[in-house]
Amino acid sequence: MGLIIYLLTTFLVSFLSNATPFFGAPYTLVTATLLAEAGVNPLNFVLFVTAAALAASTSKLVMYVLGVALKRPLTKSKNIRFISKFVNKKSFYVTLFVLSIIPFLPLDDYVFIVGGASDAKVGSMLAVSSLGKLIKTGAEVTVELEGLRVAEGLLRGFGLSYLDLGLIGTIAFVVIGLAIAKLDWENIYRKVLTQSHREGA
Repeated sequence: MGLIIYLLTTFLVSFLSNATPFFGAPYTLVTATLLAEAGVNPLNFVLFVTAAALAASTSKLVMYVLGVALKRPLTKSKNIRFISKFVNKKSFYVTLFVLSIIPFLPLDDYVFIVGGASDAKVGSMLAVSSLGKLIKTGAEVTVELEGLRVAEGLLRGFGLSYLDLGLIGTIAFVVIGLAIAKLDWENIYRKVLTQSHREGA
């Protein structure tokens, strides 16, 4: 019964975290924390990673619907207008896949919101996102489990549990995510493009 509760909690937290644009907890850290509490073995690893990845990918429907509902005001956002130029092109889906697997941060939120506001093919987006989330979740949980073990050893004298360490990490990653969401993505893109052209000349 305890394992089922941990898995349901993992699914729920992962879904809610990914359904909250830019402000959700890093679901893989929560998954790793709960997995560590439940006991790490190959079967549990597969169960927890699958539960978290499925929740993370399906929750992006919320982002898509949000984009549909807020289509008019979203067009005022410089970053949204920039990304919408690539909707339904191959580069759009490649970008979605890459952002779906970038460690620790929910940057694919932007893509799903833009997709909803720009009438992108939601089925194709979910397929790409699901593959990315499985890769991302498996890789991150592996790294974070090791990080939790190391942190527990270093902070053993403070009496911190895996859950305490997970909470501390969650707060840190939320702050980082907010900072990245404030960046001017179009300006960064242009600088990178200009630099690549200079190097290619």
